[in-house]
Amino acid sequence: MKKTVIWDLDGTLLDSYPLIVASIHTMTQTFNTEYSPEFIHDAIIKDSVRSFIEFFSHEHGVDTAAIRKIMFEYSKENEHTIGLIDGAIHVLKTLNDRGYEHYVYTHNGLAAFDSLKRNGILDLFIEVVTSDNKFQRKPHPEALDYLIDKYDLDRNHSYYVGDRILDVECAKNAEIIAVYFTSMENAHKRADITVSRLVDILDYLN
Repeated sequence: MKKTVIWDLDGTLLDSYPLIVASIHTMTQTFNTEYSPEFIHDAIIKDSVRSFIEFFSHEHGVDTAAIRKIMFEYSKENEHTIGLIDGAIHVLKTLNDRGYEHYVYTHNGLAAFDSLKRNGILDLFIEVVTSDNKFQRKPHPEALDYLIDKYDLDRNHSYYVGDRILDVECAKNAEIIAVYFTSMENAHKRADITVSRLVDILDYLN
């Protein structure tokens, strides 16, 4: 029996939200507007960075390419600040010891490989699927279906771990097990497993 964990990255394995929020906040200031870091964080957790960019572009008449350029330059200059979520290495290696294979599916681009390599965990994953693979975006299950079909994964023993409702919906659409990593008090009703600490996943995946 093949056991599999497919991981989201930002906010799940990578502690990247502080940098993402800072890049967006810097961008808003560049255009003489300002949204609080708390507002930005809640917005991208609820939906996505892409949605916030589209919202800002519509509200302030700014071209999305200009928005992305500012965010990219800020992120590139500060990408060294991205570390791992507490317990990430322990969880990954423990699950390896329990016979689980690891994959990644993220909306992040090729920079995901740099972050994983810099944090010493790239070699723990069989394949990393990013936005550069050009699959339909979450919650569409195309990317998860691709991994399942390519590696002959068992849907009944495959988990997708993410920190947004979008990730839960993506897992359910692919008919695999949805693990919701969140500090929110009210767990999403469609999640099969909800944890507030990454290490708590080990209580469910034997």
